[in-house]
Amino acid sequence: MRAPSINCLSELQLLTHKYITIFFISIFLTGCGSEDTSESNIIGQWQSEESPFNGQLKTDTWTFSYNGSFTRSRALRNPAGQTLFYYSNGEYTTGDDYQSDSGLTIKKLDLIYYGNNTNEPEQKDPNANYTTYLDTFYINENTLYFGILKALDTCDGEYYLTVSENIIIINGQVVNTENSGECYARPSSINFDTPHFKLTNAG
Repeated sequence: MRAPSINCLSELQLLTHKYITIFFISIFLTGCGSEDTSESNIIGQWQSEESPFNGQLKTDTWTFSYNGSFTRSRALRNPAGQTLFYYSNGEYTTGDDYQSDSGLTIKKLDLIYYGNNTNEPEQKDPNANYTTYLDTFYINENTLYFGILKALDTCDGEYYLTVSENIIIINGQVVNTENSGECYARPSSINFDTPHFKLTNAG
């Protein structure tokens, strides 16, 4: 058997060095993620810290499931120490990257509520005309942040409309009811004041 020539050895060494270099570059690029880009996996359970809310203390627990459903359990603790639970649930979809006002790369989130702040989760009504709420989210180091509501002066572009019923009472009697609506755009700022910390991975 003939021994390899010096030229062959040199080519082999160069080739080996080339692949080792590519291997380390690949590891380096994989491990050096940008801090201004949101992680995309929202699936799991996330819980906020207890915070003041209308004279009570509020804790929200969000669960996003693999099947596209979500539940938000809201615990409200009053000054007497009693805790009441309210539930919101429905379906969700995550969308493309979205640029925030501060330059962060965040993710689009669409939410359809079957029930909102009810005593127990609601079932989907096939005849209902549900509103799709436009939101955004940002995930960093197992911490989830949602977008800040963005009200619009005029209902233009991409928006959703919320309608509320105002009851007019005069001398203790209901004399009229009025419906009022407000339009909201998809949030372009993230609420870093209300972090939600990951409890579980499974949804």
